[in-house]
Amino acid sequence: MEKQLQLDLSQETLEEISQAKAESKALLTQRLRAWEIAQNIPLPESRFTRFRKFNLERFRTFAPATTFLPLLPPRVRDLLRRDDISLMVQVNSDVVLARPSREFREKGGLLLDFDEAFRKHPDQVSAYLGQLVAPDENKFAALTHAFRSGGTFVYVPANAVIESPLFILQIITEPDLAIFTPTLVVLESQARLSYVMETFSPPLEEGEILACETHEVFVGEGAEVHIGLVQNWNRKTWAVTNRKVRLERDAKARWATAWMGARLLFARQASLLEGDGSDAEDVQVFFTDDRQHFDIATTLDHIGLHTRGEVLAKGALKDRSRSIFYGMIKIRPGAQHADSYLSDHALMLNPGARADSVPGLEIEANQVRATHGATTGQIDSDQVFYLMTRGLPENEAKKLLVEGFLEPAVARIPIPAVKETLQELIERKWEAASS
Repeated sequence: MEKQLQLDLSQETLEEISQAKAESKALLTQRLRAWEIAQNIPLPESRFTRFRKFNLERFRTFAPATTFLPLLPPRVRDLLRRDDISLMVQVNSDVVLARPSREFREKGGLLLDFDEAFRKHPDQVSAYLGQLVAPDENKFAALTHAFRSGGTFVYVPANAVIESPLFILQIITEPDLAIFTPTLVVLESQARLSYVMETFSPPLEEGEILACETHEVFVGEGAEVHIGLVQNWNRKTWAVTNRKVRLERDAKARWATAWMGARLLFARQASLLEGDGSDAEDVQVFFTDDRQHFDIATTLDHIGLHTRGEVLAKGALKDRSRSIFYGMIKIRPGAQHADSYLSDHALMLNPGARADSVPGLEIEANQVRATHGATTGQIDSDQVFYLMTRGLPENEAKKLLVEGFLEPAVARIPIPAVKETLQELIERKWEAASS
C-alpha cells in the first residue's frame, strides 16, 4: 500500500492499477489507449481560462479510504443511518459503501462500483462507458478513462419506477491526490430515477487536489431522470467535470447543479436531445468568493423532432472571484419544431468581482424557436440602502438581496435535498466570507 501511495501518472502506474484490480487484458488495453490519447492532448483552455500554476506531475493517483465520518456534516451522517435510500460512498480512491435500497433491488436496479460492475456485467458496462464522454473529449477525460478508480454504475431496467432517492457521495481527504471517477447511469425505456451526487473535501493546510469526473447518462424511450449535483470541493482543488446526458424518444432529464467549491472549476455539460419529443431542463446555481475561478459551459443539442430544452443559470460573485458561463443552443439539420431557451444572470457584489457571459446559437433548421439572454451587473446600492433604512445591517441587506436573486433558479430545482443542501452551503459560504 505504501508503494501505491507514491504512484504517479505513468504507464507503469496504469499497469500496476490494472493488475491490482485483476482486470482483463481488454480493460488494460482500453486504459493504455486512453493514456496514449492523454499524452498527446494539451491541457484544455478557453477564451478566459488557463491552467496556470498547475503541475500535473505533483499528484499521486491512489490513496486508500481514511476515517471520514467526523468530516461529514450532520445532514450527510443522517443519510448513512437511513435504510430507505440507496447510497454509494467513495472516499479517496476507494468505494467504501454501495448499498441499494430494498426497493431498488426488488425492481431490478444495479448500484455498483466499476470494479464490481466490470466483473459481473462487463458487456453491459462496455456498451455504454465512453460513448458520450470519449477519451478524446479533452486531456482530463482521457486521464479519467486511463486512471479510473472507484466510480459509480447505475442501471434501472425497463418500466422500473424507483421512488426512493439515490445518494452518491465523493470525499477526498488527502493532499496532492488526483482522483479520476466515472459515473455511468443507464435508464431503460419508461424507467424513472432521481439521484443526488455531492462532492466535498475538508480544508487542507498544504498541498492540492485534482478532482476529475466523467458523467454519462443514458435515458431510454419515455424514461425520466432527475439529477442533482452539488460540488463543494475545498479551495485547493482543481476540479474538472465532463458531463453528458443522451435522451431517446419522449425522454426527460432534469439537471440541477450547484457549483460552490474549488480553486478552479472547468466544467463542460451537455444535453443531447436525440429522440423525437425529448425534453431537457438544466438549472445551475453558483456562488464564488475570494479568488475562485469558475469556467462553465453548457450545451442544448437538438437532434430529434419536437424537442424542448431550457437552461437557467444564476450566480453571485464576491471579492476577486470570476465566472465565465458559455451557453450554447445547437439545432441540427432536420431538428424541426425545436423549442429552446437559455438564460444566464450574474450578480457581482463588489467592484473586484468579474463575470462574463457568452451565449450562442447555431441553428440549422428553419421551423424552430430559439432564444437566449444574459445579464451581468453590480448589486443595487439603492436597494441595499433601502433595506438598511428598515433596520438591516449592510451585510444582512446584501445577503437578502443575493438570496432573492438566486431564488428563481433555486425554486426550479426538482429535488428537495438539493435545495436544502444549496441553501445551507450558501449560508455557510456567506458567513465565512463575512467573517
